[in-house]
Amino acid sequence: MTSVNVKENDYAHDFAPKSKALFMSDDAELHAFDVLQDGILMVSDPGKNAVISYANPSALTLLDRTLNKIIGHPVRDVFQASHRADAGDADGAGKPDVGKRAEELIFAVRDGGLPKNLTFQTRQGPHQISLECQFMERGTGVLIALRNITALAAQARHHKQQLSTLINRTRDLQTERSHMQAELEKLRIQSRELERMVPFDRASGLPNRAHFMDLAAAEFQRSRRYGHCLSVVMAKILGYDTIIRSQGADCGDAVLMGIAQVCDTACRSGVDIVGRYSDSVFALVLPETNVSGALIFEDRLRTIAARMPIATPRGRIKLGLRTGIVGVQDEDRAILDSLNRAETAMLSRGEPTAE
Repeated sequence: MTSVNVKENDYAHDFAPKSKALFMSDDAELHAFDVLQDGILMVSDPGKNAVISYANPSALTLLDRTLNKIIGHPVRDVFQASHRADAGDADGAGKPDVGKRAEELIFAVRDGGLPKNLTFQTRQGPHQISLECQFMERGTGVLIALRNITALAAQARHHKQQLSTLINRTRDLQTERSHMQAELEKLRIQSRELERMVPFDRASGLPNRAHFMDLAAAEFQRSRRYGHCLSVVMAKILGYDTIIRSQGADCGDAVLMGIAQVCDTACRSGVDIVGRYSDSVFALVLPETNVSGALIFEDRLRTIAARMPIATPRGRIKLGLRTGIVGVQDEDRAILDSLNRAETAMLSRGEPTAE
């Protein structure tokens, strides 16, 4: 048997302040209780018989009684009729006089007595109902609130199940995200492997970054082993992004191929190393070349670029280069350190105009 807890003198619930105001006003205002999910009963004169004067629809449902079987009837009769005759007390003490105990509860509230507990089972089935009484400070009325604890517990279980489902779904999404990140890392590794398998950049025809770094690292180690000087040059195409936006990717590819030819013309065949470092940046490694020699090379590179118009699908254009030069130093632990310094030097210089 599912029990019904009845608690008295519970002033903490939100119905109490409103109930006082309504009870002191016209009876028509009691209809504001009609929309509540909690059952509301009114005992206007909790005297000897404690007759019910008002009941909202939720109270009719919880007590399984029609309006004409509640209004004008004593609390004792209404609650006794709503109790299952074959149901005993929660403690197995036999059939209780539920109506009498409900009546005693109201009288106790009226007289300021201590809270009592009432346990019973409705005729609808095993419902656990919380009954709370509020005695009006003025007048003689008592307001009774009924709350279906069984339904609230079911709602709580449903919400808990929904929360559990949401938590599990969140965990699934986190797992999926981890799998996607792992797959993305695999693709990155495969991409790097493909770069090494296909070492040349399609647009410029020069070594791609991965292949260039391998060649440059080997030259760096050679210069370290034999104590030879080594210089690094970075060259950025001026206006490359504007060309892409205004004239299209095909013109951009033509520009990359043209600058690659400029670099090839300026470099020593079979000695200097050149590659496409990023979108519009080319990197060059000059073996057996100190900074003074690299400055001479830089001047030659920029001069060739300014004097060699590049053929594109939109016509021939001249482009300038922004460059940066460094010599490899003892504190450089790898060729990447030298390249980073050269790139910083390049970015810190102003943009020259094409000659």
